[in-house]
Amino acid sequence: MVSVAPPDVPSNHERWPALLLPESDAERCYYGQRAASQAWVDGLFTRGGIPRWDRIRKCGDPTACVRISDGACSWQHRWCRDRACYACARSRSRRLATSLRTAIELRPLASLWFVTLTRPRLPHESCADAYVSFGRAWDRLRHRPSFRESIVGGVRTMEVTYSQGHKRARWQQPGWHVHAHLVVEVRRSTMVACPSCEGTALVRGKRCETCCSATTQSDGTLDANVRTLLVEWVALTGGSLRAQCGVPLNRVNAGQLAKYVTKLWDLEPVRARELFAALAGKQIVTGFGEWTRWRRWGDVESTPRGWYASDVTLWEIERMPPTELVNFSTPLPGVQLVKGGEIKSGPIAGIVIRARNVEKYGKTYRPRVDVAALTAGQVMRALASDNRPIWKRDDKPPEHDARCQALRDRLREIAKATYGPPPQRPPWHY
Repeated sequence: MVSVAPPDVPSNHERWPALLLPESDAERCYYGQRAASQAWVDGLFTRGGIPRWDRIRKCGDPTACVRISDGACSWQHRWCRDRACYACARSRSRRLATSLRTAIELRPLASLWFVTLTRPRLPHESCADAYVSFGRAWDRLRHRPSFRESIVGGVRTMEVTYSQGHKRARWQQPGWHVHAHLVVEVRRSTMVACPSCEGTALVRGKRCETCCSATTQSDGTLDANVRTLLVEWVALTGGSLRAQCGVPLNRVNAGQLAKYVTKLWDLEPVRARELFAALAGKQIVTGFGEWTRWRRWGDVESTPRGWYASDVTLWEIERMPPTELVNFSTPLPGVQLVKGGEIKSGPIAGIVIRARNVEKYGKTYRPRVDVAALTAGQVMRALASDNRPIWKRDDKPPEHDARCQALRDRLREIAKATYGPPPQRPPWHY
């Protein structure tokens, strides 16, 4: 069911249900900061044809949830997950920072380094071209024998800024500056002289910015593997060694790597729109080597197990007749349907199960199935007695885990009976 909230409401406050207080419950929605997104995405649409600003404007609406094991009611935010949404950006950054700290804590004996890679800013280069050029240089670097032999793995996070050029530069060159911050784990740590300062920790009488940072004061040395990485990167991009950085990782401040791709809310609207177009479908934070699956090393801010959300907001449920049913649903596991096209291979034509890169087949969607139903009156009475959100509901009824597992098993049976068994071949063979 599509939200019927008035389209002229500037923020979500007017759409909050009376039994919740926006002043306290909506603290994670950032309504004021999110208003800037309208100038960036107004007139743009998602791949599904939904206006992006309308989706961002409604982001954070509280929706009712039911616990499948005992029928208890609670609520949670409905996030839009749009890259231009301030609230979703903050949530994503918080989750990534926690995941990264967890990954680092699980490798206490590893030799970890904080590395910054930059490439020269070229005049008249679009944001998309700059981003693609950086990605190609990174791919070439990773395929170098020295990289594969000396680097265990790590995490790369991209950052994009736009600058009019350095104020002290003789010729100011405005343009997009694409660079990457990395956590890098090296195999054998041997300290050698920094290639920029040659072991002095000074460049032209000032602190060397290659082997030193705001939190790390170097003696003019860095790891030999990191030095090779910086030198080869400069050879690939034609940049300057002094513009790169490699310092021992400050494990306390490791979460800074998870900051958002750029300071979006400092960009002019025209620049922001160009940035969002360039980043469409791009992965901003990614692991490589043995760190490829680093996000799975710990659970972060996951929704409590066994809760299922409704398709309507609490604002709408308040206005329903008390006897009208509210359905709670979930996507069928492992099933994606293709709109407007058919797939010639696979278990059933027109259906992809556990597939990747489904965009090449056209628009896709995940079929949903109802798992519970309550009347609007039952929902409102339950929340009136306990209006805590689900992330504060840590109580569990008896046999909760067993009942949740039984429902998931049942959903897999429905998916298999309706759409056939999953394919035996890996999904990238399609």
